[in-house]
Amino acid sequence: MAGSAAGGTVGSGGKAGGIAGTGGSSAGGTGGTGGDIAAGGRGGLNGAGTGGGGTGGTCVWANGGGDPQPGPLRCSDHSVYAYTGLTATSDGDEIKLVFSGCDVCAGQWSCIDHGDLTALNVEVAGSWATVIGQGFAPNCPVFTVHLRPASSTSEGQFHVTGSFSGADGCHQPVSCPIDEHFGLVRGTSGAFRIVTADQVPSKCSFNDILGGSCQDGSFSCDWSFVDFCASQPPLGECASTWSAALADTGSCATVNESRILSCGGYNVLVRGSKSYSTATYYDASSGAAVAILGNGDFGTTCSAGPTQFTPPSCPSATPQQQGCPTDAGASD
Repeated sequence: MAGSAAGGTVGSGGKAGGIAGTGGSSAGGTGGTGGDIAAGGRGGLNGAGTGGGGTGGTCVWANGGGDPQPGPLRCSDHSVYAYTGLTATSDGDEIKLVFSGCDVCAGQWSCIDHGDLTALNVEVAGSWATVIGQGFAPNCPVFTVHLRPASSTSEGQFHVTGSFSGADGCHQPVSCPIDEHFGLVRGTSGAFRIVTADQVPSKCSFNDILGGSCQDGSFSCDWSFVDFCASQPPLGECASTWSAALADTGSCATVNESRILSCGGYNVLVRGSKSYSTATYYDASSGAAVAILGNGDFGTTCSAGPTQFTPPSCPSATPQQQGCPTDAGASD
């Protein structure tokens, strides 16, 4: 005869599922369902007969409180570049790199989905600088690296390895590896900038690129044209078609130069202020915007466009001052 006793009830948070009722001689009782807790509820035990055990509970973050941060650590979402306050400054004849982890003492008290920096190591690629010291501050995830550059103009790449630590959605320990490559570049003002290794700016000016003297070739673009232009850049470089670009004079009062030219299958609009310039490339056949190059203190990068963009050279092209009315432009 089948047993009639049911399995145990669901365990409360932090408890395992109830033990199953004792089954009859023919069939076992139903297993209890596991508790819905951070560590995962354990299913109820089998009945004495053939009834199966209950299912485990679902892991729930923040059930019962005491969680280290508002979300679980997911290794696929983490990077040193995105989730630490990575800075570079001059320190006498040295360069100081500072990685600020997720902690009040590190100046980051509102971290979302961040792990803790638990191990870091920095190695310089090549001979542009030498690591003369690195380590964490006492009792705080702030990691400082001291570099001695080979010269006052040295710049180059460095490799960062280590790990983040934290817990997953079930409060089980997680360690996420760090293995990232960066570039340290110097601006004409003397300031430093940290970029990912594939986004090191070209030292070529727009004149170098258009004139064919730039050897850097292809550029990796940071954003799509649509996403970049949603941030409302200041120099009128985001007209989506060539005809719209020629008609757009709204930003002319903020620029010092505005010129147009035809170059290798593209129409190009160049606009610039004293500290920053842009060159927007339009397909000469369709008139559609293709890419935007930006040039500033640290060199030239592709601000928007396809994953890779190779601007053509056209040393014989003659720029025309037709991007803005002749009486427009910021005063010198």
